[in-house]
Amino acid sequence: MSTAASPRIRSLALVTGATSGIGRAVAENLAHAGVNLVINAWSARDLEACAERWRACGIEVHPVAADLSEARAVEHLWASTVALAESRDFRFDILVNNAGFGAFGPDASIDEDVLVRMLRLNAEALMRLTHRAARRFTETGTPSAPARILNIASTAAFQSIPYFAHYAATKAFVLSYSEAIAAELDASARGRVTLTTCAPGPVRTGFGVAAGLREDSPFDRQAMDAGGVAKEALRAMRAGERLVVCGGLNRFGAVLTQLAPRRLATRIAGALLSKMK
Repeated sequence: MSTAASPRIRSLALVTGATSGIGRAVAENLAHAGVNLVINAWSARDLEACAERWRACGIEVHPVAADLSEARAVEHLWASTVALAESRDFRFDILVNNAGFGAFGPDASIDEDVLVRMLRLNAEALMRLTHRAARRFTETGTPSAPARILNIASTAAFQSIPYFAHYAATKAFVLSYSEAIAAELDASARGRVTLTTCAPGPVRTGFGVAAGLREDSPFDRQAMDAGGVAKEALRAMRAGERLVVCGGLNRFGAVLTQLAPRRLATRIAGALLSKMK
């Protein structure tokens, strides 16, 4: 699918977590391809700064500040996007679920409210938006111009990770859920809509420090560039691929993890994470 706008079809994408990291890089790539945007994050100030930058590409950018860990915020974001598409005669045909966060440390050391918010944002909000998009896109997409859903998971999804248990569990949900829905769509939508899951490893986004890791941890030193991940994710999305693991080393690690005994994989992951605090 070409994501460039045309006089006949003015494409609209909804991107969550769009002001930093992978989400920002994906949104910027779409903007340069001529795709109009609805961008979401919790900071209205950061959203407006991004919107001003991307409007220079000649597109419309509509910021919606909302905390998607709240169900009402998800409803508001979705309703706003659909209303915009209908009022401006846009073809709302791309959803990018990127919003999420993590917290490093032993389970007992992390506040329960933080864990519940993580679950709601990383998993529930993604599920709600994917569910709505799959239904809408099945009706509006066509085999010649299919609609696309891109869900951002993580290589953390491939194994249990002590000291990173909750984040890894939410990303395991994203991977399992997204691959299953992709299979359903392949069978029922008949080429009108595809769902791609992107599983990056560590990415230089400030995620590690925000999650509680020290600044000089191997997490950021070994991380990929967000722009490179975004380009690989969008390539896979346009090709209709179900899963893309970014980076050759990460692909090797994902395969190795699935071949290893689960207890061993968990032990190794925990040993590595415990050294990053």
